[in-house]
Amino acid sequence: MLTRLRSLNPDLIFSFYYRKILSVPVLETARRGCYNMHGSLLPHYRGRAPVNWALLHGETQTGATLHEMVRKPDAGAIVGQMAVPILPNDTASDVFSKVLVAAELVLCQTLPEIVRGTVVARKMDLRSGSYFGGRKPQDGLIDWGTMGARQIHNLVRAVTHPYPGAFMDTARGRITIWRTLVLDDSPTSSARPSLLQEGGQLRAIACDGGVLRIVHAELEGRLLDQETFTKVFGSSYPLPCILPNKAMPCGVVHTTRGRT
Repeated sequence: MLTRLRSLNPDLIFSFYYRKILSVPVLETARRGCYNMHGSLLPHYRGRAPVNWALLHGETQTGATLHEMVRKPDAGAIVGQMAVPILPNDTASDVFSKVLVAAELVLCQTLPEIVRGTVVARKMDLRSGSYFGGRKPQDGLIDWGTMGARQIHNLVRAVTHPYPGAFMDTARGRITIWRTLVLDDSPTSSARPSLLQEGGQLRAIACDGGVLRIVHAELEGRLLDQETFTKVFGSSYPLPCILPNKAMPCGVVHTTRGRT
């Protein structure tokens, strides 16, 4: 790629959601600079999967940032930035659509200035924000023993379609939760997490006493509606299985000296 770029002798290089880090020799091929569009309000959420991480942390806004590319990823001076709101039930796909529009507007505003050489660059304060790594399917595991209702809701909307989903493993198979609504997130001292039917809805009680409505879930890839839930789990299902000095997801088989 480097040889090809040198032969093109580019004035500018733009990177849009390109996952690989460009080497310094590649950056040096552009006579007037290299710019990257990042899906967050830099310096916050530098690195991978910025939209997903913002949702996981319960942020109420994120955005798009155009910045100069330097040796360190997502660290160059900012030349354009626009914020977008994150609503309480927005999914990663919803937020990404907003960020995409913001990125287009930022580019429309800054590109003429870049071409004219009049763009104003603002040094990024790397003391603020943090770097985040990529996410894997197993990161969608719901920890019912420590996560409150709002945290679980944030996880669900951060990894729902088109991502692998938030899940838990039970003795009857894997439950994947695709959509939730927070009915009550008022914390209490403690509560026993459980799935149950209540008010004609499938609900979850989190360890902080918060209540979630399970709007869409699947058991081993098939719709988990109220009828299926009753057949498989009964009227309620406790979560997680609490064992001495250890909390395990409900339904996980724990063997000690041949006993389960």
